Amino acid sequence: RSCAQLDMAQDIYLQHGITTVQDGLTRQKEWVLLKEMADKGRLKLDTVCYVDEALCPELVSRDAPVFSRYRNRLKIGGYKLILDGSPQGRTAWMSTPYCGGEEGYCGYPAYRLEEVEAYLRRAVEEKKQILVHCNGDAAAQQLLDAYEAVLNGRPSVIRPVMIHAQTVRADQLARMARLDMIASFFVAHTYYWGDVHLMNFGGERARRISPAHTALREGVVFTFHQDTPVLPPDMLDTVWCAVNRLSRNGVSMGKEERMSVYNALKA
Repeated sequence: RSCAQLDMAQDIYLQHGITTVQDGLTRQKEWVLLKEMADKGRLKLDTVCYVDEALCPELVSRDAPVFSRYRNRLKIGGYKLILDGSPQGRTAWMSTPYCGGEEGYCGYPAYRLEEVEAYLRRAVEEKKQILVHCNGDAAAQQLLDAYEAVLNGRPSVIRPVMIHAQTVRADQLARMARLDMIASFFVAHTYYWGDVHLMNFGGERARRISPAHTALREGVVFTFHQDTPVLPPDMLDTVWCAVNRLSRNGVSMGKEERMSVYNALKA
């Protein structure tokens, strides 16, 4: 049944013109299923897996030598780490409190700084790319501080990716550019959860969600994603969101962060 569902999922991606996908949090069960699909020649999409470093790093040490390049359309791209929750769920780790609710509440981290440093150190030592989920600016700060400490002045070689980067600040984007860190914005939040962000963060912070134009200005390499199955893998819908930055209720979500169509397509 799982293989049949993956066949259907692949067709949905192909209908949207997508031929390369990432499995953004690969654990043992997902790896067994994807490897079975590859062995049977049923992968239609080039599929790149990012292994949950906290739970099953042994998948990388055991299988990455064979799957460091595509094998029947499947490969291991590196590690994945999750540092906080979601802004719409009020679990993203923020440096300043949410609006409403418990006074002083800022969300919370998943790990201590020294734990994050240890995970990043392994990725750097193994020269494996790492994708790090950060929605709140405090989580983004933890990632930047940890990565800078691990590098200790050495050049960055693994092109780490800050996934979502929803509330990353301009000063943090400038640091990301210096560290060769990529941002991958879930920019469709501006439409699908923009009105929720206005309630959770107030107007000023909410309108800075997914600050793609600031990233462009600061020289940060960045991409857009849909976090499927959270949203369908429709890149043109995401382009519309990045260009217009309107909420479901028609509220402007930051004109200064709007992208040109060309730059949105590139992202």
